[in-house]
Amino acid sequence: MTITVDEKARKFLAKHNEHEVYAFLGGCRTWGGVVPQPTVYVGSPDSPGQYDSFPVDGITVYVRKGTKTEHDSLTITTAKMLWTESLAVEGMAY
Repeated sequence: MTITVDEKARKFLAKHNEHEVYAFLGGCRTWGGVVPQPTVYVGSPDSPGQYDSFPVDGITVYVRKGTKTEHDSLTITTAKMLWTESLAVEGMAY
């Protein structure tokens, strides 16, 4: 699996003085039930044994074991909603 941390995500992590992220396919509750939602958080996971780790230019990216991808690659980037910027992950398949 190829992992990329784009420039926007690098700036976000540097601004928060962080060097680790973890990504997984979470669930988002809606009126129609639970919808799969690609999720990424800053820091290291509580259960690191459930994740594979990938060093990417000084940033450690943990990806939950068994995560399916669209093209055998994931990109860590940022997304903005109104005035709030947060990390996002692209390329997860559900």
